[in-house]
Amino acid sequence: MAFKFFNLAVNEIIDTSSLKKLCNINKEISAISLADMYSDVLDTKKASQIYKKLVDKGSLIALNTVFQWIIKSALAGTVDPMYNVGCFYKNGKDDKEAFKWYLKAAEKEYPLGQYNVRYCYKNGYGIDRDEVKAFEWDKKAADNDYTNGQYMIGLCFYEGWEIL
Repeated sequence: MAFKFFNLAVNEIIDTSSLKKLCNINKEISAISLADMYSDVLDTKKASQIYKKLVDKGSLIALNTVFQWIIKSALAGTVDPMYNVGCFYKNGKDDKEAFKWYLKAAEKEYPLGQYNVRYCYKNGYGIDRDEVKAFEWDKKAADNDYTNGQYMIGLCFYEGWEIL
């Protein structure tokens, strides 16, 4: 029964100007409640769709919930979320924390994580600059068929960098 009313609240649009802001807040809370209910009954695909829609509309509450899911998954050892957590921190300007998460993904042979660890070493983001280590991570990313890593290795040889 609760699904029915939350669905109605999510889909209903009240166009009264004085109540519009309150309506939007209530719609957001109703949609989040609906997504939470789907999540509780293990329909995570439907919950994810609702959360994505809310995040796309700028819901900070939904964004926080999604971030918590990603953190839990990363802490459980799932590689893609480890990399994504690094991206969240990088975009939030916390380079040290971003580096930590990129490194976790990189150590599990995730090419994007390896390439971003290289980027951090190359530019001194969240870690001291170290061109030798940057090259080593480029090599690892290249060995995992990551084209940007392969390009950077080629560039090193082409420009004659003396890192080897």
